[in-house]
Amino acid sequence: MDAAGSDAGPETADGGGAEESATEPYVLDEQSGYYWTFSFVATLGEIFGGVMLGAGITGLVDAYDRRSVAAHAETPEDGDGIRGTADGLELTGWLISSFGVLTFGLGLPLDLVLGSEFGDDDWWVRACITTPLAAAAGALISAGVVQVYRANDYRALALQMGTAAEREARRADATDFEIMGWSFIGAGAATAVAVTAYWVWDWIDADVVEGDGEEEGSSDVAVALVPAVGPGMQGLGLIMSW
Repeated sequence: MDAAGSDAGPETADGGGAEESATEPYVLDEQSGYYWTFSFVATLGEIFGGVMLGAGITGLVDAYDRRSVAAHAETPEDGDGIRGTADGLELTGWLISSFGVLTFGLGLPLDLVLGSEFGDDDWWVRACITTPLAAAAGALISAGVVQVYRANDYRALALQMGTAAEREARRADATDFEIMGWSFIGAGAATAVAVTAYWVWDWIDADVVEGDGEEEGSSDVAVALVPAVGPGMQGLGLIMSW
């Protein structure tokens, strides 16, 4: 009886340990999968919201300015056409801006809740710093694109002005809009490259946690921006080494 009892004890302990070790990592893996999946969706929502806000707000500003320009049109018909375009831009701007506020407003709280519940110790860096910066980059790029198109429109509007001074003023506005647009695009692109470099570095440098709780695979990654110059090409290149 004693021998049987002593044999049963280790068997029960081993069985319980095996069951626990088989179950606990599964639950952790499942939570981790949910966290990264929904965080990815939240991040996309925030970035898309930023893009919509940039384009929508720029469109609203454009609509306001066009109504002022319409007062200097050469003919009443030209003025009415400019005002009609302004009305369309205003409606589209409010719709796009509202959609941007909605998607960003849903994505950010979801990101914060998921990070605080399931994220690692540094979850707040992505949710509170890098993702909002990525959304701002998207807003700058979309606003810049709208400004560049706005510059082209104002060059066409210059032909509808009633005086030479007004035509010259519209061309000057177009030049300013074009410079502003490319500046926005450059600033947004630089921010996007920096955020992407951090995300890639963080993904590569992250430790791989196995089912037994041991960590392995930590690597040091170096990220650098270098000039990329070639035939018909100028810009920046991203070099990563580990």
